[in-house]
Amino acid sequence: MKIQSPSSKGFTLIELLVVISIIGLLSSVVLASLQSAREKGRVGAGTIFATNSYHAAGASAYGIWNFNDASASGWTTATDISGSNNNLTLTTGSISRSTNVPFGTGYSAIFSATNADSYFHKTLSGNSMVVNNLGTTLAAWIYFVDNPDYTDIISLYNSSSNWPNLLVYDGSSLFCYSQANGYRWITISANLQKGKWYHVACTINASGLQTVYLDGKVLGTDQGSAITGSYTVTDVYIGSAPADAGGIYSTLQIDDAAIYSQSLADSQIKSIYAEGLQAHQMASISK
Repeated sequence: MKIQSPSSKGFTLIELLVVISIIGLLSSVVLASLQSAREKGRVGAGTIFATNSYHAAGASAYGIWNFNDASASGWTTATDISGSNNNLTLTTGSISRSTNVPFGTGYSAIFSATNADSYFHKTLSGNSMVVNNLGTTLAAWIYFVDNPDYTDIISLYNSSSNWPNLLVYDGSSLFCYSQANGYRWITISANLQKGKWYHVACTINASGLQTVYLDGKVLGTDQGSAITGSYTVTDVYIGSAPADAGGIYSTLQIDDAAIYSQSLADSQIKSIYAEGLQAHQMASISK
């Protein structure tokens, strides 16, 4: 008697292709979700840093501008919410508003590359803003609508000795300038991309150490001369500055710009960042 073994049937080519397609589809969904989670985490880190910077140095704020006071046609005045009453005035042309913000609701200000002479400005009276040995912190959220190019973010000006402090992105690097510690530039490579919010900040302390931060993390440092004197700030600019011949070459959105009259220590920033990160994670879990 002849016993026939049952025939084993393998996968057909079509079945294999279907399985591969399903695996590829699932992989793309997982990768997209992972990238979205990373992006939210990056923005969350910047949000924590910005919030904790305010809690740590809010009492010494020269000015904080969240740009939530715009009308449908844009601004004539950007209100300082720090209590220092350093409201900024639109120079010429127009600055429109956007509901695209790094978190929550409200507005951000759009500085157009085709209207680079439009910026916010205030001429200060007396000694209302002085860069001294307590240091300075400049910070803002920025979002490039176009491919990133040279853009002035925050500029402090002295009518007799030019620029005590600048925070600028030049298309490939973040750099911060300080006259107070021996005319020092710090230039740190930063590959910022269009279509993403970034929190940028620079500090200078009494010893002359300049530090640049990106999304709450130290991007680079530079040691200059110790601050021995003081420099009175006569003008504040957000966006382009007139001495820079139209310093906006890429359409840029700015939100929550801030100037503090002290430098946050690195250890302090790391501490408040760690505490804020834990709180942010707990809040995310509870949602």
